[in-house]
Amino acid sequence: MLFEITTILFITIVLLIYYLCPARLRRLVLILSSIYYIGSLSISSLIHILIITMICFLAGQFIEIFSDIKDPDPKKAKIVFITSLSLLIANLFAWKYMPWIHTFGIWVPNVYIEKIIPVGLSFYTFQAISYLADIKTKKIRACKNLMTFMTYMIWFPKLTSGPIERYPDFKRRLYDSKLMDFFKVDCIRKGFSFIMPGIFMKLVIADRLGLVVDMVYETPANYGRLAIILTVILYSLQIYCDFAGYTYIICGISELFGISLTSNFKTPYLATNIKEFWRCWHISLSSFYKDYVYIPLGGSKKGNSIRIRNVMIVFILCGMWHGAGPAFLIWGALHGIYNLLNDIFKKYRLDILISGPVGMILTFLAVTFAWIFFRAGNMTNAMTIIKGMISGSWTLGFSIVNDTFMGKEIYEWRIIIASLIVLTIFDITAKVLKKEPWELLYNLQEIPREVVFLGLALVSVTYGIYGQGNEIRSFIYMNF
Repeated sequence: MLFEITTILFITIVLLIYYLCPARLRRLVLILSSIYYIGSLSISSLIHILIITMICFLAGQFIEIFSDIKDPDPKKAKIVFITSLSLLIANLFAWKYMPWIHTFGIWVPNVYIEKIIPVGLSFYTFQAISYLADIKTKKIRACKNLMTFMTYMIWFPKLTSGPIERYPDFKRRLYDSKLMDFFKVDCIRKGFSFIMPGIFMKLVIADRLGLVVDMVYETPANYGRLAIILTVILYSLQIYCDFAGYTYIICGISELFGISLTSNFKTPYLATNIKEFWRCWHISLSSFYKDYVYIPLGGSKKGNSIRIRNVMIVFILCGMWHGAGPAFLIWGALHGIYNLLNDIFKKYRLDILISGPVGMILTFLAVTFAWIFFRAGNMTNAMTIIKGMISGSWTLGFSIVNDTFMGKEIYEWRIIIASLIVLTIFDITAKVLKKEPWELLYNLQEIPREVVFLGLALVSVTYGIYGQGNEIRSFIYMNF
């Protein structure tokens, strides 16, 4: 939906109204625009998020009241916290898992079968949990301003696929935006430093790779080992360009309003071990699990067996958050095992396996293998792909016929290769300079930066996958 002309027009109008309004009215503009945007996607999703927002706002007030230093009542504070937490988790579980449970012939309420999951549920549920948990542990004070809290919960750029924001960070950025002058060119400059690479990654790379990946995953019997292995690798690149591209775009849109969002990606496929990978991939989710699951369970401070248990719990829950069924559990469990193996390699000084080029290659291959279960969605499809990688013909479907390769013209493959080379250079440069990718563009001199913006725009318009016969694909993480 981000690329629809109506959405672009909507963002432009809201941006103009935002900057024309006095500072005291800007928060209202953010709330009303978010309500309109969510409502345009789904009225039921709008009602759902508003109810969750009000419940969490009130729960936060009561938790703080019962935790007051002058007249504390920790038992009541705990009851409110556990009740609200249970409600949030049960609601998320019901929407995520009831349709899957229904496939076994078990009765579930019709609402979970007839309606799609509320937009952004997984993301704003975790935001709400982090907010209430921080109040309970007295890391923050409860928000007294309903408009501020509503903006935190429903701000439309981050709604559908994150990032998962922490309340104090978002409040500070929101306050900073309130103090802006009438108009800041720097916000536009910074915003487009995010948006232009994001559009390039999504339209030129991710959606083009998706056409190949879908074809092979839908009919794996038509392809041999080499074609399937290549497809598995291509999916790793597709999901990175799709999700990181989405994140850059929505961060850029938010920056246009002067509101910075949490960085979610830092060249993850250049990580030299799995722990570094998770510090660079979906950062807001991995930090959530670290702060609100791993550490409260005891982290690594209660012995090795407890640490192993905690690591596996975190990653299995991560798999469950992404989707229902054993395939997602396997994906999460594999990452848990990878993390434990990383510790073993470090303990026995097998540094070559978790550092340098060897570590980078092994990490990419391990992550790529786990993506099979993620992309397949169920164990039957996953095992079909794995079987195709290790048995049968080597070259079936892996040859050039009438200037096509794996169903795509050679011309398309040249675009893929050239685009991936550009992206690789971009990411390596960011890694070497210890910068985030968007900063490379933002820090350029004005004329070179505008030239790069124009170049990315022209390439995206010319070579992007869209238009008649090529509908722009939904972002992968919108399904979660």
